Amino acid sequence: MLKLVLAMVLLQISLCMNISQKHSGGNEVVTGGVFPGGMNPPEGWSDGNETDENGGGEIMIDQLSLPEICAIINYPLENCTCDNLPEFCLTKEQKYQFTCSFDTDLVEAIVKVIANILGLLGNYLVLHVAYIHRKKIGQYRKLIAMLALYDFIFSILSMLTAIPLFWTCKWVYGPFMCKLLRPALNLGSIVALGLIVIIAIERYYGIARPFEKKPLLKNFIFLNTMNILISIAIIIPLFVTLEINQDGRCSENWKGNKVSSLVYSWFLMIATFILPLMTISFFYYKILSFLHRQQKQTEGVFKFLTSTAETNRRRL
Repeated sequence: MLKLVLAMVLLQISLCMNISQKHSGGNEVVTGGVFPGGMNPPEGWSDGNETDENGGGEIMIDQLSLPEICAIINYPLENCTCDNLPEFCLTKEQKYQFTCSFDTDLVEAIVKVIANILGLLGNYLVLHVAYIHRKKIGQYRKLIAMLALYDFIFSILSMLTAIPLFWTCKWVYGPFMCKLLRPALNLGSIVALGLIVIIAIERYYGIARPFEKKPLLKNFIFLNTMNILISIAIIIPLFVTLEINQDGRCSENWKGNKVSSLVYSWFLMIATFILPLMTISFFYYKILSFLHRQQKQTEGVFKFLTSTAETNRRRL
């Protein structure tokens, strides 16, 4: 047992030295098939001068064969078997064991379920009232009703992902629903956000410029169609990259392409947060500025009328 522990320690030290030497560009990296103790390198061994597909030329234990590990730790090749080194012959399932954090997942599940129930009740009331008065409501209230519909659907989908958290943190709906349900959740939130932007623009023209022609804002079907199509285009990379990982969770897998992942993350940040926030803030600022100017003009007119009335009263 002591021998196995020592072998594992030596392996970690050797790997650290190998990685350090490769990153520092030093000339102490083992080359030319020379291994500690004069051993010959196993077939397929790389001296580390090539860059592997993960980048940086780092050695990954999971990607090494047993003879390669024995060569690194200077373990006799004739004794290099799984019977003597069982720690390095674990099955794929044994190599990685993931356990859920029950307390954290339970709290998350409770919060999500409560929020989704409130969302379902609140949005149902809005939809019910909008349906009763569907012949009387204008463009603005139609947009509000559509937003309530999107939020209602989003709450249903979110509830489906929250309920399994009461007993597991792993994805229970299979690979197909991983690529369908998770993007649908993102789609619902992005569509709702786009509709909030449309409402802000509509409110600006409705309050500050009520008599100007605005044909696009009048075309309710066109606005919603464009909003949905743009939102679908934004989440297309999720359909491609989402899969069930070794944790059993549904998450993105960019196949080691960190640049693409970073670019897409920044794109999402700009397209679904920064730009909508700036647009909404701009139009509501314009509304507040318009109302402030109108208030000053109203106060000026009121003062003028009051002064005129007081002057006329004195003359009488």
